[in-house]
Amino acid sequence: MAGVRVGEVKDVALKFDEAQKKNRVFVKIFLNEGTEVRENYTFSVQGTFVLSEPHIEITPIPGDLPFVKSGSYLEGIGPVPVDELLSRSMRIAEQMEAILASVQQMTDDKELTDALKVMVINFADLSVQMKSFMEGNQSDMSASVKNIKGFTESMDRAGADFEALMKHVQQGEGNVGKMVYSDEIYKDMRELIADIKKHPWKLLKKDKKFFFF
Repeated sequence: MAGVRVGEVKDVALKFDEAQKKNRVFVKIFLNEGTEVRENYTFSVQGTFVLSEPHIEITPIPGDLPFVKSGSYLEGIGPVPVDELLSRSMRIAEQMEAILASVQQMTDDKELTDALKVMVINFADLSVQMKSFMEGNQSDMSASVKNIKGFTESMDRAGADFEALMKHVQQGEGNVGKMVYSDEIYKDMRELIADIKKHPWKLLKKDKKFFFF
């Protein structure tokens, strides 16, 4: 909590939740004596540094709700599955490729089509890198650190390029402008980049075990 270790995970179990009619993960945690946690605090799986192991992060939220009592159940914030991240990146790449194909048939604007080509290629390459990380193909730890740093920087550049292109055609008239300007693709890309930058450890293959926080 606030970067300070205040306890540890005692047990993790997969149980069927009768109320929600689905399997859920129940995590039992022990808090050090004197640690005060209110009912509105959030609990989530986080990674403090690029290569830190996942841990339970307790985030204080302003308010004067009652303190949590021993044996209480609190709703946690689940992490985004890595498969979902990969699916999102592939969907964005496919949407870009479809836009490029359509634009090439509708305009002779070489500057626009060249910019789109570069973006499609770069984002497709980023998707391949992401898949490689998540499959654990980066066996050397030092190489993983360097590649993750380069990967997130590349995603930043891809996002900046896309944002610049969107601003360029945002006021475009006719079918080309409407086709190229896509709020959905822009939102998906920015959310994907933000999530990877916040949780870079998702790109690393982890053993199926649990860790103290």
